[in-house]
Amino acid sequence: PQLAPSVLDGFPEVLFARVGLPDRSFVLTSKETLDPMPRRTRLHLRRYDERGMALGDVQTPLETLRAVRAFTVTGGVDALVALWEEADANTAPYQVVVRALGADGSPRGEARPLASGAFYQGGLAATLASGDVLAAGIFGSGLLRPVVTPLSLDGSPRGDALPIPIPPGATRVERVRLVATPSGALVLYTTDPGSYPNRLVAVPLTCER
Repeated sequence: PQLAPSVLDGFPEVLFARVGLPDRSFVLTSKETLDPMPRRTRLHLRRYDERGMALGDVQTPLETLRAVRAFTVTGGVDALVALWEEADANTAPYQVVVRALGADGSPRGEARPLASGAFYQGGLAATLASGDVLAAGIFGSGLLRPVVTPLSLDGSPRGDALPIPIPPGATRVERVRLVATPSGALVLYTTDPGSYPNRLVAVPLTCER
């Protein structure tokens, strides 16, 4: 048993995630809503060894207004990268923000907006592939499509954002996922939920230096 740093009876429920590291330790993350109106959210991280014994103190690298709607951490050799959805307290739309963290969850750099060249519409996903972080989301206005952005482990961009093709006739995409493969990654998404025909689409990416 471990004491959780978050308030467990808050609204909405506290969400936990476990991020494995190469040395078989892991980081446990949890989100805590401090104030529902306006919604103010704080993120907690703590590293544990493979037996579940704490290896350091609780780190709280993020505290924002109307911020954490989705959160993904990608494990590196000795680093993590946090991605989250953020908006100004009084305005929309949301944007994706990236911050590099140490293996214990402590901040390693400044928070950086993810440059995409289009409006962010949701579907945040990320994975570690060939030594880099791939961040994905749904972007655009009118016709929306998944976009993948390659990042270094410090959260800085490594190249241009990559628009992902969608099948002819598709009018809506959602539920974007990224899965690392030996040669790069797969971008997975669904089209036109609740209507026929809809599709589960997989698009391969090749990661080359």
